[in-house]
Order: sequence, then structure tokens, then C-alpha cells
Amino acid sequence: MVVRVYVSSVSGNIEIKRKQDFVLTVLGSRKIAHEQIDIADPSNEEKKIYMREHAKPAANDIAPLPPQIFSDDQYCGNYDGFLDANENDDLKSFLKLSHSTTTEHAVEASTVDHGGDVEHHDDDDDMNHSDEHHHDVDEGHDSYQHE
Repeated sequence: MVVRVYVSSVSGNIEIKRKQDFVLTVLGSRKIAHEQIDIADPSNEEKKIYMREHAKPAANDIAPLPPQIFSDDQYCGNYDGFLDANENDDLKSFLKLSHSTTTEHAVEASTVDHGGDVEHHDDDDDMNHSDEHHHDVDEGHDSYQHE
């Protein structure tokens, strides 16, 4: 299963940016493989529509705002649900993960979809880049793929 985190790189809302950063930091520190989908990227328009159709808005919001978290195509929840699960040590259940999704059993190679163009990256490619769109973890080594 792939954890997908829908974010916005151009949000002017500091609270949204803080929440996005927290979710991505927790996933990275727990070595949970995840895909970051920037809904502000025009090439992700279909993915943004999918997120808005399947995610649920917070109590006072009209539309779902980032970050929104999915496991494959299953909606997991928003920041508040993620925070609760993290604080209650129930993150794997919240993310609908099995043990095989964590570092010990992660796949050695990954693919990244850039609006129809699929790239294949081995674990050692593109290490230490900060402009990641997709973050996979394998055997304790971070591997970043960027556009």
C-alpha cells in the first residue's frame, strides 16, 4: 500500500503549511514510505479533483483542505485524524498499513509519475535532494525523487 499525502506548495496559510510539514515529518521519521501529491501543480489536476471528491472537509471548512491522507485510494483522514492517531500510537491502523509497508520490507526501487511520464529510480539515485515529490524509505536509507 502507498500512503498518499495531498499537500499544496503554494498555500499562503501558515497553519496549513505547518500541518503539512508535521505529517510529512512524522512519516519520514517513522520511515513510512509515502507519496507527496502537490495539488497546486497543474499536472495533478485530476488528483486534486479526486482528493476533493473523496476527502471530507473539517467541521468549519466548505471543501477539504490539505493535508489529506489516503492509503492507496482509501481515505484515511485529515490532519486532525493523523494527529490523534500519532498521539495515541495508532498510526499504522489510521494509515491502513501492514508491517510490510515499513522500512524492513520496503521495495528497493520506486516509480514516480510526473503527469504521464513515469520515471524509474533505484534506491541510490537522487539522494539528498530537498525538492522531493515522492519519498520512499528502504533499509534505513532515504531516497528522494524530484521533478
